[in-house]
Amino acid sequence: MLVVAIFLLLIIINFESLRNTDENLLLSFNSSHTSYKKVKGEVFDILTEDAVIIFTSDDTEAKEAKRILYNAAVINDYRPIYEVDLTAEEIEIELVDNKNINITKEPTEFYKKLLSELGSFSEVYAIKNDFGEYINTGYQKIYTPLVVFVKDGNILYSLYLSQDEEISDEELKEIYLYGFKLLNDENA
Repeated sequence: MLVVAIFLLLIIINFESLRNTDENLLLSFNSSHTSYKKVKGEVFDILTEDAVIIFTSDDTEAKEAKRILYNAAVINDYRPIYEVDLTAEEIEIELVDNKNINITKEPTEFYKKLLSELGSFSEVYAIKNDFGEYINTGYQKIYTPLVVFVKDGNILYSLYLSQDEEISDEELKEIYLYGFKLLNDENA
């Protein structure tokens, strides 16, 4: 009876290990191969170094992008990856009568400074009206998830995927791997 119980326990353990998702495997690699750190104000110092930074807000696309980025980081044995959560920092604007804007939340001073630092890596804040037309709000925004690869204080490569773009996880991983390649290139 004891032999049967041990046999069943071994089967359950093996079955559970086969069910690991890429994300679970990544978490097990994470501690030894790469590290991840949430930052805020320190990002201005980090932008002067060699770094990979992902700017996020509370959305599903950011979670997927982070998972794929971490997998690419593990492949390159790159650490650390910094995350800046912009959820509470961003300006919030609503459209009134399909053409006029109303600011419902002002951006924080941190966000304004970050827009200034990122310069051309921020974008025009546009809102889609009921007719499918984009209305320029006159403000800048950091669309997320935004990943920047920084070397010697210069942004070598960045990527923001809009919700309108269709890209597979494998294609996104290749794009991130290219960013890591640029970071590792001595001539970049």
